[in-house]
This record gives sequence, structure tokens and C-alpha cells, in this order.
Amino acid sequence: MMPNTQAKAAVLLVEDNYRLSEELNLYLTEEGFDVRCADCGEAMDQALKKRTADVLILDLNLPEEDGISIVKRIRTSLPAMRILILTARTLSADKVMGYESGADVYMTKPARPAELAAAIRNLYGRMAPTPAHDRWVLNTKQMTLQFNKLPPIALTHMENELLKILALNQGSVHSETIQTLLIDEGLDSEEGSAHGAPGGRLPTKHEDAPRAIAGCEEWKEGGGWGAGGEKPR
Repeated sequence: MMPNTQAKAAVLLVEDNYRLSEELNLYLTEEGFDVRCADCGEAMDQALKKRTADVLILDLNLPEEDGISIVKRIRTSLPAMRILILTARTLSADKVMGYESGADVYMTKPARPAELAAAIRNLYGRMAPTPAHDRWVLNTKQMTLQFNKLPPIALTHMENELLKILALNQGSVHSETIQTLLIDEGLDSEEGSAHGAPGGRLPTKHEDAPRAIAGCEEWKEGGGWGAGGEKPR
């Protein structure tokens, strides 16, 4: 048995063979999964009303409602749920139908319990939350630019104003606007040098800052534009 150090995957096993259901329930529970069992579509529905599941293990040969029908409606009503078909149907046509109905994995009986557990872990692993994307924060009051949780980068007045203009205009700025700002700050627009900056290169604190600020997600200016808010007009 593999040790489980992560959050338990909630598994709902829909199987009308009582002995097989009990055996799989015991094995998967020992493997660290949170397992519940149902023996038909109606019992499955009742279980899902009480609490949803991460992974649905589904037999196809069920009483009353067929497994394929269940796959189709679960895929529509609960699209995030992972569906693993575990069935005695071995024909290629059945496998194609299972996948086309919305199943993520199609396994045939008898399946090795260890392989079933591995498949569940694989499916559950795909449900892990997506890491947050990179985030830039321009604080025009404190004249800093911060990338994610790294220490804020101090900006000069010119850099602060330039990035503010880019943030307000989503990176689309008339060249005359930039030129006017640089002249006001003592930059010779023809020679391309500012206060002795070598090679006519503007002083910068971060190579990616001018590009990234065009999509800056947060602008703080005395409680101005914050995450999820609107840009100042």
C-alpha cells in the first residue's frame, strides 16, 4: 500500500455486485481514498445529493439505468467529475461508446486493484488547482513595482510616470506622449541619453517591467485600482 500524504480523493463506486463492491471499498479505503458505494443510478444520485465526489467508478451493467446513460448525464450535470468505467464489457465498440459518452478511463474486469488505485490517483491529480499566474503591482504613490511576492522595486520619478501611462493605456501609447515625458525629465530625445545613461538606454529596474506592466493587474495609488477593481479614469 502506498502512503497517502495528500488530501483524500472522494470516490463514489457504483457497482451492483455486492462482493466486488465490498472488496474494492476495503482496498481503496486502505489506499487512502474516501470511498462510498452505490448499487444503481438512483442510489448514486442520492449519494451525490448529500456530497459530491471527485472520481466516479461506474459499472455499465447496472439495474434500471444503463451505465452509458449515467455517464452522459453526469458529464453534463457535473462536468468536473472524473469518470472511470469498470465493466465486463470488453468489445472495442463498447470502449468507443464509453469514451464518446464522456468517460475519462475505461477499464475491464477483472482489473488489478493496484492498477485501479493508480488510475484514480492519476485522475485526481489532474484536478489539482492551477497555480496562480504571475502578478505585477504598480504602486504609484510609493513609486514601487512588485513582481509576485518578491521585494518591491524602487522606481525613479520618470520610470514611475512611464509605467503609469503604460498601465493606464494597456501598453498602447502615442510616441509623442512618451517623448514629452522624457524631455520633461531631462532626456535628450535626439541623442537618446538621460543623465549619462550609457548607450542611450533608459534606466530600468527590471528587464521585463515595461512589457509586463501593460497587463498590470493591480495599481495602488492611495487605495485606487486594486485586484478585481477598475482602472482609474
